[in-house]
Amino acid sequence: MDNVQYTVVNEKEITSLLESTDIYKQWVPVILEGQQRGEFREGNPHSLCVAVLGAVQGIAQEKVRIPSTPLPKIDWLMDMIVSRTK
Repeated sequence: MDNVQYTVVNEKEITSLLESTDIYKQWVPVILEGQQRGEFREGNPHSLCVAVLGAVQGIAQEKVRIPSTPLPKIDWLMDMIVSRTK
């Protein structure tokens, strides 16, 4: 899906399917709501989403590539998004 999102397609059905799987469109409102509640870090919610999902994707790819790769502690990932000032 990742590669297909950057491929030019002319079919309306395919374009619609790709747009419906845009994870950023799905998660940015969730992050924005968490920011409004003071639960998530301040800043651009799209940028925050890119940082977190990019980290998760990178971890997953590395784990597949080298199965012995140690996984980061969940707290490290949570520190990227959670506001610790609340």
